[in-house]
Amino acid sequence: MSDELSSWSDLVPSKMTSRHFILVLLSGLAASASADSDTLAKLMNDDCVIALKGGKDEKYCADDEKGVRCDRNHLKDWEKFTVKVLSDNKIALKGGRSGKWCADEKGSWGKKQMKCDREKIDTWENFEVTEVDGGKIAIQGGRNDKYCADAGKVVECDREHLKGWEEYKVEFVSSECKAPEKKTEAPATKATTEAPTTTTPLPTTTTPGPTTTEEITEAPATTTEAKACPDVCHTCKDGGDHDGGVKLHGGSSRVCMHFCSQWGYCGTSQLYEGHDGTDCTKCEADWSTIGEYAEGKIVSFFQFTQNGFSSWLLAVVGTSFMLFVVMMARKYRFRGARSNSTFIELNAGEESPILAEDASAA
Repeated sequence: MSDELSSWSDLVPSKMTSRHFILVLLSGLAASASADSDTLAKLMNDDCVIALKGGKDEKYCADDEKGVRCDRNHLKDWEKFTVKVLSDNKIALKGGRSGKWCADEKGSWGKKQMKCDREKIDTWENFEVTEVDGGKIAIQGGRNDKYCADAGKVVECDREHLKGWEEYKVEFVSSECKAPEKKTEAPATKATTEAPTTTTPLPTTTTPGPTTTEEITEAPATTTEAKACPDVCHTCKDGGDHDGGVKLHGGSSRVCMHFCSQWGYCGTSQLYEGHDGTDCTKCEADWSTIGEYAEGKIVSFFQFTQNGFSSWLLAVVGTSFMLFVVMMARKYRFRGARSNSTFIELNAGEESPILAEDASAA
């Protein structure tokens, strides 16, 4: 212990007072804090390639097939993520394995996880980053704005608190990750002689440019002429009845008129309307297949029904047919009984020859 104290005393000058020592210590802490504060500044650059280390085991996070998981000891392509800046503190991350955007995914069976399998950036692909102590960052998912935690085999964005597992250490891989240069202003020097001010105003342009109203009228109205029915609604498939799916509408050109899920099936429930689902409520069905009767084709009437109406109609038709059969059977049975009674009445006045012979023999 005495050796350690003596070595420490050698580092401190004999004439350094306690005040000087505190100033040196504070300057060191300030330098460390400024270095840490550069983490977020370096991160907020487009095409910046980074690597993340999870807060649970300090291992690299990888774009795995089953989702982002922080369990790697090496740094390769799957452990690299490309940054796209969306706003002051929000970014999107592109995985190094698939080259697709990472999302705050709900997952199967209600399991929450971060997964890089999206072709476009939407709400769930927005991640808010904040800097914490030690140059680390915290990440909040775009689905519920909750912190993403390193849970070992999966990164789950469902935490209300910010603790060790919700902190990630950032390693910068590419040259695009750099903090903006700090502008140093030159000291203001008082000029001895002031430059003469110009009194002659600049000539104004007499010929005005094109007015905004002309530009608006000449520009193509892309917003009003946009397609009301997306193309994916025409390629959507029939949804299943067990999870809110519905049949497509129309004849030869069938179309989904509700919501087409990201897997390409038509339905009305939240499963179809949810994330990456396409709104097809403005689409109109093509009922031209009625004219196909003229070409000798049979068009199923049930293409014009939905949500069980065909089953209801089939039950009504079947019941009506059964009632018709019963009524016809009763009608013909009554006619048969009536004809038999008429035959008996016609032969009631005539004596049977067999009965007459029996009577004469007796």
